[in-house]
Amino acid sequence: MISGRSNRIVGASTKAQIVRTYLEKRVCAAESCCTVLSIYNQAQFCSVHESPMRRSDLLFRR
Repeated sequence: MISGRSNRIVGASTKAQIVRTYLEKRVCAAESCCTVLSIYNQAQFCSVHESPMRRSDLLFRR
């Protein structure tokens, strides 16, 4: 299936980068939540139901 969205971004360096995408129409895994997740969000939960992260976790995540 071909969608109208590009999976490339062009930054200041004119070098195109592949942008990772995930399945469309995924729904938050929390019970009774019907939030549809972005195709760019790799998480299983929406931001309301996602576990909070410590700042140090974010620094080492990259």
